[in-house]
Amino acid sequence: MHMRVRPLPGLLAGFLLACTSPSLAACEALPALLRERLLLMDEVAAYKWLHGEAIEDREREAAVIEAASAAALARGLAPADSRRLFIAQMEAAKDIQKYWISRWQQGESAPRGAPDLAQIRTELNRLGDAIVDSAAKQCVWRRAVLAAALVVEGLPAARRDEIVAAVAALSISGH
Repeated sequence: MHMRVRPLPGLLAGFLLACTSPSLAACEALPALLRERLLLMDEVAAYKWLHGEAIEDREREAAVIEAASAAALARGLAPADSRRLFIAQMEAAKDIQKYWISRWQQGESAPRGAPDLAQIRTELNRLGDAIVDSAAKQCVWRRAVLAAALVVEGLPAARRDEIVAAVAALSISGH
């Protein structure tokens, strides 16, 4: 009888993953959720374009960051780390909106309609909560996987790298 032996590194990694990490599905959720959120920014840009609204709304941004930070703290994440992630996401969102609006200003076919911003924000809030829940799972995310998931039209590589670095820096709260 021939017995197949797994190499020790694979066996050890499998053991450590089983003992210290949540399910693979839970760990795979964060990159997809971050991507899904960024992919909504063309709709946000379209709404703002059609209604003459500014991309930046500092009051709303501050409220969103505060709410997300409180939710992250409630789930055990360190406030400074989670704020860094939310700010990076917010800046990425603005970059993508600026990208689309710039294209439309330059004569590219502009949108004729857009979903209501309140509907989009409801979805953004749902995604934000899911991102916090996923980030709190304390998975070890591979930077390459995160970076690949965040390749979104209009998002500069440097901004994508900020999100990846913010995810990598997440830690448990000392409170």
